[in-house]
Amino acid sequence: FPVTIHEQYKLCKHYREMGEIRCSYCDETKDPEEVMYKSVMNTYAHPTNPDKLVVVCDNFTCVQKHEARFKTAN
Repeated sequence: FPVTIHEQYKLCKHYREMGEIRCSYCDETKDPEEVMYKSVMNTYAHPTNPDKLVVVCDNFTCVQKHEARFKTAN
């Protein structure tokens, strides 16, 4: 049976134990399923905690917050 794109990550063994993936910077009032459906979700290794991932949607504000937090801008 076909699996929707925003559900595919749940099939990958690396992400199964994570539960629901949501943007680390989106407002808590945003529906994470809606954000995932409408956005590209990028995952980054946490620079100080190798057991943790940071998930960032492609919203300009969220990307800016991530770059400011970890100073990742080129």
